[in-house]
Amino acid sequence: MNKTKLALYLSFLFLFINLNSLLANDAVDKILFHELSWSEALEMAEQQDKLIFVDFYATWCGPCKWMANEVFTDYDVAEYFNENFINLSIDAEKEELELVESIMIDAYPTLIIFNAEGDIVRRNVGALASEDLLYFGESAIQLPDLASAYEEDPTDYSLVLSYLEQLIDTEPEKANEVAIMYLNSIEKSGLQSLDSWEIIKYVSDYSASIIDYVMENSEYYSVLDGFENFGMGLFSAMVYESVYKEDLILLNEAIDFEIEIRKISGTMSFEEDYYRLETEYLFYQLVGDIDKYIVLYDTFLRKYHWEEAEYLCSSAIQFIDDNYYEVTELDKMQMAMTWANRAVELESTNWYPHFTVAIIQYYDDEFDDAYKNASLSLELVEEPDYKDMVAELLAEIEMVRSDF
Repeated sequence: MNKTKLALYLSFLFLFINLNSLLANDAVDKILFHELSWSEALEMAEQQDKLIFVDFYATWCGPCKWMANEVFTDYDVAEYFNENFINLSIDAEKEELELVESIMIDAYPTLIIFNAEGDIVRRNVGALASEDLLYFGESAIQLPDLASAYEEDPTDYSLVLSYLEQLIDTEPEKANEVAIMYLNSIEKSGLQSLDSWEIIKYVSDYSASIIDYVMENSEYYSVLDGFENFGMGLFSAMVYESVYKEDLILLNEAIDFEIEIRKISGTMSFEEDYYRLETEYLFYQLVGDIDKYIVLYDTFLRKYHWEEAEYLCSSAIQFIDDNYYEVTELDKMQMAMTWANRAVELESTNWYPHFTVAIIQYYDDEFDDAYKNASLSLELVEEPDYKDMVAELLAEIEMVRSDF
């Protein structure tokens, strides 16, 4: 081989080595997201015997961008996820919409690990730091081994607790069963211990006998970390089941339970009727009885928040936002206006009440009046961020007015 050919050969060799080195570094320096359809990803996962990691994001989402720039580029994260997962990044507002709807993605980022059958193994809503994402991935890999180990010895405390930690995000009902099974396997005298409390906190069935035991022995449990959160979680489960069944008896049991938990925890900030009204109006809102919901919510505001301008404004805006189509059909827009006008009476020199009135008038197609109140709000507001928000509303009203 002459010198020219040798030099050319070496040049190509070095180029090949450098190119491979760059590709290898690139693979390690960030998570490599495959450009695959969902069906193709499932097929690849089955062929390679891997799980699928999916980053469901939106283009406008700040935390999504932070993860893309800071977390997915972390060396350890990239190395682990590239080695162990088929990685996908899906714009949940434009791509794989059937999948997005079926698994109810409604916040970003949502991070999900699936198996090759498309079942969810782990799920997290919100951004994760590098070490937390690593744990998220590692725990998904370990779950099958934990399940097998648990089947062999369902009475091993450390094993049960580890298994529950992995189950709670994606299989809460299974976690509830595992926790109850373990608690039923130990002597009653052993239930009043910190170890048992850590297992009890995974029980979500409010009708389980262990819940009766906890309430009967609340003097012991009420001082333990997480007691109030545990109780309020059970209360929420009772309320949502009462909504699902449209069961007023269960709803009242839930309210009684909430009040008992608050009394035990020392967090009864208001009288009992406050919590009853609050839960009842929520019930009727969720079952879709807007007439009863409005009456109860108006009663609640007049009885407990009628002197609080900011609370009334926030309530009016939220009410319109949540129930716009129902309240316009039922001609209930004026109820929100009543609350907003009361806020103006209380604080006429505050920008927020006038802003609230303007929003309601805008929704009610009263554009001239909305323009006057938005203009007044802009004169009164001082904080730059709020000023921008009011100015944006005013510009939108001006644009609509010009079309009429």
